[in-house]
Amino acid sequence: GLPPAWSNWQVRSGLSLENVSGRDTLMTFGAGCVSRMETKMIPGGVSAAGFGVLPLTGQDNLLIIDDTGKGWLPGNPSPVFDIGGPALTPAAHLHVFTECNGSTSGAVIVAGTDGTIHALSVDDWTECLSWPVTLDTLATFPVPVSTSHGEYVVAAEKTGQIHLIGTNGLDVGTPVSPQSCQRVAGNLVVEKNMSDEAVAVYVVFEPAREECEYAWLMKYLIRSDGLHPHISFPVGVTLSSSDFSGELFLAGGDIVPGHFGREIWIISAATGRILLYGSEGRLSDRFEGREIPYPPAIQDMNGDGRLDLVYTDGSTIYVIDPSGANVTGWPRDLNDGVYMLPVEVRISAPPVTASNTSGAWILVGTDAGMMYIFDHAGNLVPGWPRKVAGTLTEPFDLTVSGYYSYIDLIFNSDESGFGEWRPESGRARWHQPPFGEFSMPASWPSVYGGADRDSWVQPSAGFETEQPQWADLEENLIIYPNPSNGDRVAFHFSAPDEGEAKLDILTLEGERILERSMPLSGGQAEFAVKMTGYASGVYLCRIVVRSGGTTVETKKKFAIVN
Repeated sequence: GLPPAWSNWQVRSGLSLENVSGRDTLMTFGAGCVSRMETKMIPGGVSAAGFGVLPLTGQDNLLIIDDTGKGWLPGNPSPVFDIGGPALTPAAHLHVFTECNGSTSGAVIVAGTDGTIHALSVDDWTECLSWPVTLDTLATFPVPVSTSHGEYVVAAEKTGQIHLIGTNGLDVGTPVSPQSCQRVAGNLVVEKNMSDEAVAVYVVFEPAREECEYAWLMKYLIRSDGLHPHISFPVGVTLSSSDFSGELFLAGGDIVPGHFGREIWIISAATGRILLYGSEGRLSDRFEGREIPYPPAIQDMNGDGRLDLVYTDGSTIYVIDPSGANVTGWPRDLNDGVYMLPVEVRISAPPVTASNTSGAWILVGTDAGMMYIFDHAGNLVPGWPRKVAGTLTEPFDLTVSGYYSYIDLIFNSDESGFGEWRPESGRARWHQPPFGEFSMPASWPSVYGGADRDSWVQPSAGFETEQPQWADLEENLIIYPNPSNGDRVAFHFSAPDEGEAKLDILTLEGERILERSMPLSGGQAEFAVKMTGYASGVYLCRIVVRSGGTTVETKKKFAIVN
């Protein structure tokens, strides 16, 4: 059958369902429907580069960068600019960019794969005065920043040099460099204060040669005279050569409120290794053992004020808290009982999130053009999923307040299996339907965090949720890292009320070798122990929780590998 809201699943374009064209009518989140008159055609044959879509200020305004480096506006038959070669996407938008030809709408920052960085006025798409800037091959896309003392662009070369470039196209201060045997890995993260001003940039350096043994997380302060190393950095990062064999995704914020400093999630796309680091070192370590193909999102998904990590392996959506434990209600596999569909679907773009004082939501799109919205507890929002496109290869975008936007792309292929057909000249449309109100600073509205691609999120105000139930104790006990080298083993769990918890660590023969106890305040709790003096092998943990006259016990195995 058809999804309950509406669908044209395997219905060819132009056919009608109850006198309504399924291809050209869109039910929207809390806003009735939007007709095809609210969409714009994308010129025939134009295909966005990966993460090549950039919503701009105001409604009905969007930039598409194609595989050859041309920039297009939906509805325009010709490109508005051409950087002369493939772009290093995503591009970024800075709303204020002085010395840019008198622009009142800021500038789009886009780099070519040849290392040339362009600053283009959003008013007329001409190159800003003194731009472009040519560097060596870039390690990742540049990030524009707005500070209390001006606007800049931060750019990282593969050789390791990090540049702070002023709006006049010149380096501010001397570019900073790592050791000669290190290079930049992953995207840049720009820390912002509560006034939304950039104050620092984080970067990971990986070993470039065998004699360079360690990887490092570095933090540089952004000052009016250049970049300056933070006194608490570098911090050693425990990533292997396998972890560095694919992309590295970084995302940051005040992940653990009350903890000294700020924290950075580091995710290996190749292996699924997920680390959380602060200025004092590693805080958690989780290993999925499978590819994480898209950049993650950060969002407080359970209302406790801590910022959780949202990511996908292409079929399942995961939400983990700063300890590395699954947040209650997650993960959710789209092909395992979430919603009955006639074919298997794959998540085809990064997740984005939105939150307010009532809760939090995750939005994902699939290769079948289905849009899913989940609430903070892992439940589908009523009326979703819906088929909103032929297929979705770019993430949904919430950066224009009150709207979500996406590109509806049709596969003209007998092999697609979706029965979608449209002439090549009309195979793609851009939609921008209304979306409910949410808190932009505490949400993750676009890939890499927002239109400025800073990969940073501000703290959450939190929201009320039901306390975890006793039945969740065994399921939600997470031991990490597992296996561990013994430096630190953490046992993370949830308790519904005040009380006390006791941890026993036993050999498989039942001999108790370590014990701990602690009071509980209700909610998330964690034991952390050091086991460097114990032999390699498999051990058993036993956790007993007493609260409100009820006692619950659970056991789980873990390994030590010295």
